[in-house]
Amino acid sequence: MGKNIIIEELDRIKTLMGILVEQEQPLEPLISGDLTIKYSNFAPDTKFKKDYVYINGVSDKDITKLKELKLSNTNSKVILKNYNTNETFEFPQKEVKMTMNGKLYILDTEYNKIIKTLETHEIELNKDFLKKMESKFPDFMIKVMREVYPNNWGKNGFTDSEGICDTEEGLINIEGTNVPGQTWSILNYFDTNPKVIQQLIEWFYSGVFNNDETPLKSSIKDFENWITTNKEEIFKGNNLNKLVSLNRTSYENGIKSENTTIDKLTQSPFNIPRENIKQYCSGSREDRFEAKDLKIETPDGDKHVQIKPLEWFKIDEKTGEYIVKTYYMKNYKGYLKRYGLNYIAFINNKNILVFDNKDYELEGYHYVKFKNKPIEKI
Repeated sequence: MGKNIIIEELDRIKTLMGILVEQEQPLEPLISGDLTIKYSNFAPDTKFKKDYVYINGVSDKDITKLKELKLSNTNSKVILKNYNTNETFEFPQKEVKMTMNGKLYILDTEYNKIIKTLETHEIELNKDFLKKMESKFPDFMIKVMREVYPNNWGKNGFTDSEGICDTEEGLINIEGTNVPGQTWSILNYFDTNPKVIQQLIEWFYSGVFNNDETPLKSSIKDFENWITTNKEEIFKGNNLNKLVSLNRTSYENGIKSENTTIDKLTQSPFNIPRENIKQYCSGSREDRFEAKDLKIETPDGDKHVQIKPLEWFKIDEKTGEYIVKTYYMKNYKGYLKRYGLNYIAFINNKNILVFDNKDYELEGYHYVKFKNKPIEKI
């Protein structure tokens, strides 16, 4: 009886060992051969991993397939296929890399091999990219609107108030489009306004002005050609009114934030005399290029403030860091030395947070983490 039990136990151990040996065998690759992955656009990292170029818009399913392909350790190729243009780029699978959190990227050495093609073909029509100067779209927009209004070009001025108004030249005195109290046309903001750019993209894709026929290609060049061809229809009449309405909301929110900021800076704990706070008019170099919304005259010299909307904030209990949610924040730290931008103020109807323009990190376009507390004296 005891002998039979021992034999049965030995057989059970052998069975378990067989299972363990089987589990230790290398996994068979689920994917073999070349793999086609759909993507939206390439995004070079300009801040942290500067030799990384991220591949955006890849589905979780395709990421899983790539992981399986890499298990095969073969010489397969990854074929990146653009959603919008159907254009493809081939890379050895080892060149399409993956971060710890599953984000795909290639190195800039590989990206540089295709950049000439990307400049005219692939780049996604994305409002967040097109509003940036490196896309060259803002310069194009100003150029084409100036062609529509060649006699409405000049410097801005206040019409019913005082302020600092030493401006660059731009579009002025276009009926129904001037910002309140100034000669500056709101068209000057179309080049970087995400709502306006998104509306143009939607018109382009839906075939407006082209008998509702969708475009065969959707590169930036195709988009610009469409705008140039239809510039009179876009920037006059009802279509212009639609774009003005979209941009006016953003502008009015900005002015409201400025006025609220001024009001709160005159109160405790800042207690700054109102006459020591100066606003810049639209189109001024300080406003357009140096990110200065306010100038504050102090005994220690002039100080300058950039104003951002405040959606909410919280304090990290462990680190004491302030986490702020805002709208389209950028890295202004270099502006301190270059232009003298001293502070960033976040404002809503209830709160104002003013931080020194240093010691913070951005997380995307809408989140900022400050290492230091807000200041209470300027």
